[in-house]
Parts: sequence; C-alpha cells; structure tokens
Amino acid sequence: KEVLAWGAGATLIVRIRWMGPGILREWEEAKRRGEDLKDFDQYRHKCAWWKIKDAAYEDGRDDITTVKLLRDSQRKPRNSESVIIGRATGDLIMVKMKHDDQYSWEKEVHFTHSSPSVRFACISSGPNPVFAACLGDSTIAVYHVRNDRKVLEPTGIVQVFTPEKSCRIWSLVFLSHNRLAVGLGPSMTPIRIYEIGFHEISSQPVRALDLGAKNHTVYSLAPLPHSIRTPGTQGELFLSGDYDGVVRLHDLSLSSAIVASFSDPVDSISAIYTLLPLGHGRFLAGSANYSILKVFDINETLDRLETARNEGTDISPSTITFRKAFNVFLANKDQGPSPGYRVAGRESSSSVYSLSSPSLASPTIFAGIEGKVIQIDVASTLDPFPDPVFNFVGCARSGNKIMHNPLRWDPRGEVICLAMYEQTKGTVRLKKQVPVGKLGYGEMGFLDTSWVMLDAHQKFVLLPQERIHFTSPSRTTLSLTSPNSYPGKEPLSITSSSGVAYVTNQRVVYLPANPTLSLQSFSAPLLNLQDTHVSAPFFGANAWSGILNPVSGGGIPSHHLYVKISMTFKDGGAFDFANTYERIKETVSQAMEMARESGDGRVNPEDVNLEQLPAYEEVGSTFVAAQPAAGLRQPVPVAPPPPSQMVAAPQRAGEEGGARPQGQSVEERQYPPPDGPPPGYEEVQQESVAESLERNLRIGR
Repeated sequence: KEVLAWGAGATLIVRIRWMGPGILREWEEAKRRGEDLKDFDQYRHKCAWWKIKDAAYEDGRDDITTVKLLRDSQRKPRNSESVIIGRATGDLIMVKMKHDDQYSWEKEVHFTHSSPSVRFACISSGPNPVFAACLGDSTIAVYHVRNDRKVLEPTGIVQVFTPEKSCRIWSLVFLSHNRLAVGLGPSMTPIRIYEIGFHEISSQPVRALDLGAKNHTVYSLAPLPHSIRTPGTQGELFLSGDYDGVVRLHDLSLSSAIVASFSDPVDSISAIYTLLPLGHGRFLAGSANYSILKVFDINETLDRLETARNEGTDISPSTITFRKAFNVFLANKDQGPSPGYRVAGRESSSSVYSLSSPSLASPTIFAGIEGKVIQIDVASTLDPFPDPVFNFVGCARSGNKIMHNPLRWDPRGEVICLAMYEQTKGTVRLKKQVPVGKLGYGEMGFLDTSWVMLDAHQKFVLLPQERIHFTSPSRTTLSLTSPNSYPGKEPLSITSSSGVAYVTNQRVVYLPANPTLSLQSFSAPLLNLQDTHVSAPFFGANAWSGILNPVSGGGIPSHHLYVKISMTFKDGGAFDFANTYERIKETVSQAMEMARESGDGRVNPEDVNLEQLPAYEEVGSTFVAAQPAAGLRQPVPVAPPPPSQMVAAPQRAGEEGGARPQGQSVEERQYPPPDGPPPGYEEVQQESVAESLERNLRIGR
C-alpha cells in the first residue's frame, strides 16, 4: 500500500494505491467481466482518492502549509489513515480517513497552541511519534502524538532567539527520535540542534553550526538514513540546503561543521528548497528556479568519511562538483503528457517545493511544483529484469525482442518527456527523453543512428572545439543501407528525403527535415568513412556516397560490419561537400599520424590547422592572391624575376646591398607567370603542419 497526500490551497488531497498479486488478480477478473477499470491506474494498481475540505475553510486564507502522514506502525487501527494538517490561520489537527466498505473522514485530534499561524512541521519515524511544529517565525512546539485524546497540548515549547534582524526559522527535521535540527537564517549559525526528552525540549541548542564567515539561510534539512551504509550512529549525518545554492554534508560526531559541499557549476545561484536522500548513495535537491531537480552522488564522500572514522582522524571539508551529477527539468514547455499539453509560464519557472518517496528502495519519487504534483517512476523500458511493482507494463523487452506497442508503455497518455543536462564546467548539452513508443529495431538502444545532441531549437549541439565548415541546402537526402543480407538478420534500410548535411572538423552530421521513428539524426566520425566519391549522372542530382564503419553502440545493429551511405544534393553542393570533407579528413589523418609517431597518439581538434591557403587569380601577366576580407592584409605572392632584371633593395645602416629606383615597387614590375607551384611547395606545407602540431603537443595544449 502507498499513501500520498498534499495540500492544494485549503483542500487536502489524498491518494491510496494498493498493489500486489491479489490486486492484479482483481484487475484481471474485472477486465474479464468487461467492467470499468477506472479504479485502477496504468500499472494495474487499485487507487482511491479523497478531497477533504471543510466548508469553513477558504482558499487564500486557510491554506494548508504542512501535511504529515503517520505510518502504519505509528497508529491504530490499521484500516485507516491519519494525516496531520497545519494551516496558515493556525489550525493544527489530525484527520482520520477510513477505507472499509465506504470511504469517510473525521477530525481525530486537535493540537493546541497560541500562535496565529503554522509554518511547517516534522514527525519522527519511531513507533511512538513525536511531532514538532514551527509556530510563527521563531517558536517550536513539540507534541507526543496519541490518538486516544481529542486534544493534545505541547509537551515542550522553545523560543529560538537570534540576535540577527529579520531572522526566522525555515526548516525542521528529526535526526533521530530525541534529536531535532532547526534551519534558520540569515544567521552566522543557521543550524541549531536541540535534544528532546519525554516531556520537554532543551531550552538552548546543544550545538550550533557555523557555516562560514557570512550569514547563511538554511531552507532545507534531511538526515541520511542509517541504511545508506552511513558510518556512525543514527542522526549524526545530515544534509542542509542553503540559499547560496550549496548542499552541505554535516557529521555531528566530528568537530568540523562541514564534511563536504555539493554545488552545481551550471546553476550555482538557485537556492535549495528541499532535499531527499535515496538509496545507492545518492540524493535529490529541489532548486528554487526552473523546476530543476538536481541529482548528486555521495558515495565518494562516504568512503572518505568512513576511512577517517576508522583511523580516528578528523576530516577536512571538501567541495564536490559535477561528479556523477545531473539536473532534470520537471516542467518543460515543449513536452507534456499529450500532444496538446503545454506547461504554463509559472510552472516552467517554478521552484521544486517538496520531495518525497515511499522508501529508500522505492522506484517512485514525488515532486511538488507550481500547480501540480509530479510522479516519477524510475525504470528502464529495456530492462531485462524489470521491477515487478510495475506489473511489466513499462517493459518494452520480452527476451531478446523489443515490443513496439506504445499502449504498453503509456496506455493513458500520461507520460511526460523530461529534459536534462549533466553538471559540467564545459559546454552544457541538453538531452531530451525519446517519446514513449519511439524505439527502433536496434538490439538494445534507440535507432537514433549515431545520435546527435539537439538543443532547445532542434539544432545539433557542437562537441568541444568543434566548428562547422560546410552546410548543405535543405533538400539533401540520406540513405543508409546494408550491402549484404544474412540469414536471420534483418537488412538495414534507413532513408530521409529531405534534410541538411554538415561537415565539421570532427564528423559528418545529417539532420532530417522530418524525423521519423527510424531516423532522428545521424553523425559519423570523419575517419569512419571510406571510399567516398561524387557521382554526376546525366539526369538527376549529384550524389556523394561511401562506406561507413558504424560506431559501437551508435544505434546500428552490431551484425552490420559496414554500411553504404549516400547523400543526394537536389539543390547542389555535392562537390563542395566532398572537397571540404576530403580536405579536412586528409589534414586530420596527417595530424593523427604525426601524433602517433611522436608517441602521444592523441590529437586535439583545436591544434589541427584547417585554414585554406589563399586562392590565386591572374591579374595581367602576374599571379596575385585573391583579396582578403576588408581590414585584413596578407602577403602578395609574386614570381621571382630573372637574374638579369634583379634590382637591389634600399640599403640600411648595417646592411649589405644596393638601392632600388624610387617610385617603383615590386608589384609594378611585370613578370611572366610561373608554370607551376614554387619548388618544394607541398613539402613546406606538410612541414609547417607538422611543426605546428609538434609545438602544440610539446607545450601540452
């Protein structure tokens, strides 16, 4: 059973899901009888919904500010649910919902206090729950939850005194059954730890953590559950999310206030509003802007902390950035659960206000943003061993076969395609999920053949140090075919009737004008193309073709050792495309060969000189270079004069030589055009490329 509850204005919304073999049999029986399956979700789980709103409550005045659920082990009887609700007007009650034959609800407990408002609250996880509520800006009230009394008074109240102006409490969390952490700010000591006894709470914090030489505001706190192989005892390790966008790890057993800091180099200014530790040494952080959900890995820090504990030494704080970390946009304007769905502007720029999960091992995460709650089910459609909790509904694989039935993955059209990017200090590359059902016939991946990264404008994202040297007209076709067919192997045939081809200093790229299920984009490294040539038929457009060695894991099935590639340029450009490709490929090949001879074997694309030499044109009887762009001056190559017509240059002090008649420049003299390039022209050019590459490799560029 899974219970989900949230506040929407003055209304409490609750959903309960039942799952398991018995529920699956119930679904199968209902389907066999032809009954309406509206009580079941897409995973064949049975669902029940409540909307609880007293007529005396009004939206905008009595809005719900906090919702806390009691676990099965914390309440009786078990055939009901207990939810604690706090409102902006100060109302603090516990509601009991029954789900026997009929669904009903009633007020169970009223928590008394004298504050005009309830900001937020937290509840301990033990069998005898303790409930703490923030009343106003600086007061904390503690209650021992019991359902045998209709009215509960606080067993302890503490006033958090802070000398800083405009300081207030922003977060509360139980680190253990007797330890409460309070986040506040702006303050020099924004984290305070209080001890909780059976009938009281300590009037002063047992520890105050100083986070640095400036004021901090801690918006979120989250303990690391002891099951995440955390060293020490329960309640010593916890995370804090700050206004400065940094998540910090704290260990109360150490003298240092901070063990490690986690920051996102891309979005380094958004505050952290909520935190959720997960299994496998990861945690989630909800950002204050653009509905960004940040995923961080904490395994390396835990290893370092465990070593320090075993050796009995303290640990120096460290900053962890973009290590196995990425960000996900929970609200994307361009993607929705259906073709007509669009995200409102406030939703796309919303904060992630809350995060929760049924358990550390659960594949489901819930996120609260502006106007909605998003359910994230973490699963792979190609997982050979899918999680049985989904009843294999999201599984696209059966044995070695991939089943192409979108209704199997998304029967109700509710799946959202999310966008994400990796945390990096380099070029940020936006990635988008492929729509459900658009799987290709590859062995284990999408047939997004040697896929290309696209940005928000559907333009391909350049690789580091990549530059475009040629762009074809828009009516260029592409054909990828297998030269031979093998028994039991499906032949490859991928075509596009219109698109744009690019040549960069690293690869050949093709983007179809109308992407299909079989072709979203195509790219191939320059040196993976062989035997390329241009065909010029008497009738029809010129075509460029060759042999492609597929990249491993690029989307083309592995039994195709090589593939025929052909591009037809309906609006011209085949020869320009071919010449550009051959020139760049030859230069890159030479650079790689020189790098291998030098013992390095690596080539930095930035170090490869791809600039063309100036073209020559005949002016009169003298060959001069074509004029460069305005504002640039280049040397003018001329043929050497015969020895009998040699004139001396003007003599300077300390130089030898004669003088040249005044008013006569070298350009003004007429010489017969040369019948070929200067002696050693090709050798000199190759040597200059080699010297440039060797020099750059030597200085470590």
